[in-house]
Amino acid sequence: MKNKHNLAFILCFLVVSPMIILSSCNENTATNHNPSTTESLANAAKISIKTSPQASQHPHYKQFNLDMQHYIDSYNKNYWDEVYETMYPPMHGGKSKDDVMTNFVKAKLMGMERQVNDVKIEKISDVVEDGKNLYCKIYFSSNVAVKVSGQALENKDYILTNLELSYDTQDINYDEATQTFNIPDAYTSMIAISKKGANLWKYIEIDKQKEPLLVNVIPKAVLDKLD
Repeated sequence: MKNKHNLAFILCFLVVSPMIILSSCNENTATNHNPSTTESLANAAKISIKTSPQASQHPHYKQFNLDMQHYIDSYNKNYWDEVYETMYPPMHGGKSKDDVMTNFVKAKLMGMERQVNDVKIEKISDVVEDGKNLYCKIYFSSNVAVKVSGQALENKDYILTNLELSYDTQDINYDEATQTFNIPDAYTSMIAISKKGANLWKYIEIDKQKEPLLVNVIPKAVLDKLD
């Protein structure tokens, strides 16, 4: 029972994370990146994000594309320090950097690893604003692979159910040879938020199970206008 509880926690954190927050990585952003790590990441990057004609016309498209590429590349390569540096700390409920990075490591130790590839930005909403912030919703498709082993493999039916709920699809294939769940054309979204005049965007990665929680961080009036 304890192992099942731990797996549920890690699954929510890694695969169906309610809110993964990352900050804009334009070259003017003040961060504490390790230059050698950043250079290595740039040289090793395999993700090339495609875009639909509609999305490519959006005034903030280039920044969104850059930010998403940086985040996904870092996540796929387990560069947890890079991932953490792009995340918005207040959304972790006061957890320290060590706690957050420990959760990433725990997920892998328990036998779960997510890879995201073939990303395409399908649609970007109009900018919505309130008194302080600008908001945009970015819809994108991708091929998601979740490799399982060890404890996670022992509970693969439980993981499958959560993946179906999270991605709102039953089109999930399990490859016995590689012990991997494959989700072709997974369709998900992010909400981008920037303070007015800052041009520094932060992002919330959304899954279907956790969409109702967005009202805790974004005004409902704004959410109703994002489409």
